[in-house]
Amino acid sequence: MSSLSRFIELFNSANGVVPPLTTEELDIGKPVAIPTDEDGNNTSVVVTGKVKEGFAGSVTFKYMRVDVSKLLPGIELTAIVPTGINIATQAMSSINAQYGLGVPLEDVVDNVITFPTATIQMDPESYEWVGELTVSLEHRPVDISTLIVDGNVNGFERPHLNN
Repeated sequence: MSSLSRFIELFNSANGVVPPLTTEELDIGKPVAIPTDEDGNNTSVVVTGKVKEGFAGSVTFKYMRVDVSKLLPGIELTAIVPTGINIATQAMSSINAQYGLGVPLEDVVDNVITFPTATIQMDPESYEWVGELTVSLEHRPVDISTLIVDGNVNGFERPHLNN
């Protein structure tokens, strides 16, 4: 689920909106970082009703985006990436799989990373995540046997070599 979809769910539940509103009725602004307030809110988003859909006005909605750097405190993260891969989304995919984080790859700045450590940055326009992760990178070759499919196809025979 995208971070925008999760934001819309939060907006609807926090405001008791039934039936839930969608992007059909609402224009959702980009998230803007704000100084953390007394409730822990660190983000604001302007939500505007679409007049042609019968809604008018706007509201600034404040909420807390999750700082990805605080999810696994004290744990040294190692991203396992196939040899030849050096992009942040591949490293984040590995971290998601190992630790069950579920950070959508669309919320990661997909830049080139370098060994032995890399910084994975969250997209500043993510509706759900902020911050960055520092990870150690480890290349592991892909086991090619997992990529080979049994090619036993009816009508085809293996070639016979004549000696």
